[in-house]
Amino acid sequence: MCAFLENAPNAKLKVMFPSIKDQQNISVLLQTLVDRAAYLIALEIAAVSVKALGSNGSVFATVEGTVFYKMPGIRQKVIEMLNNRLLKQYYIQIHIAQKESAVLIGTGAIALTF
Repeated sequence: MCAFLENAPNAKLKVMFPSIKDQQNISVLLQTLVDRAAYLIALEIAAVSVKALGSNGSVFATVEGTVFYKMPGIRQKVIEMLNNRLLKQYYIQIHIAQKESAVLIGTGAIALTF
């Protein structure tokens, strides 16, 4: 069962879907949505990284938003997808900044280019 049903506050989804079959179906649906979101996030970061570097390099990405940091398992999936694709195919290593410092790091990086 996906983390949404296991870790839901007060098990609200379990109350909404009392039958085991319904819980399994909603679990598959929710996990598929999370996987799809992770894939799209990784695809966007990868596209910009390859466009900027081509190959052989290191990219510092800043990611903000509660989906990336609070959705169960999405951060790990994105990092795993990026490492599998970019590191193996283009030899690009991704570093993801914490959301608390994302704006500061991005502003600093822009300032250093001038």
